[in-house]
Amino acid sequence: MDRTELYRVSTQILENIINDEKNDNNILFDMDIWDWSQGVALYGIWKYYRLTGERRYLEYLTQWFDTKLNRPIVHNINTMAPLLTLCFLYEETGREEYRDYCESCAEWLLDGLPKTEMGGFQHVTIDSDNNQQLWADTVFMAVLFMGKIASITGDERYAGECKKQFMLHIHYLSDSSSVPLSIPGWALAHAGGPGRFLS
Repeated sequence: MDRTELYRVSTQILENIINDEKNDNNILFDMDIWDWSQGVALYGIWKYYRLTGERRYLEYLTQWFDTKLNRPIVHNINTMAPLLTLCFLYEETGREEYRDYCESCAEWLLDGLPKTEMGGFQHVTIDSDNNQQLWADTVFMAVLFMGKIASITGDERYAGECKKQFMLHIHYLSDSSSVPLSIPGWALAHAGGPGRFLS
């Protein structure tokens, strides 16, 4: 695919997201929800805005967050995914309410999120606590956000937690014959039994 075609396809995908063109009522594509798939889409829109400078994408992002931050948001690993983009929006706009919300969520990750026995971010989702489980996608959902908010605030607790989580996830989710984070998940040992890979 050449650059022109890539631009055309990328623009069409973003327009479908922005215009809220749902695909068979699949919630993964429903931008009225605050969850992991929306977080991935928002980050893509942010990167596209930075690449093209087209202000309408920045306006979409700020409008999306402004409408969602007034609603209750259930905290879990997946609902941390939109926060990476919100950190970048704070840097772009200087809006303190964006930073304040990000910091409150970083504090929740430190003090409210259940951790595995070795201190890893347990992959708690809306429908399961995934007890003692580390998942590779947690790195995107929460750890990148933790690193970004650390760079914004200079808070060493956030920076230290980001490093710790990267190291734990790489340790448990890598195979010596593969690339880091190539294993989708790990369940820690229970009642003296061995840990196991999740697929």
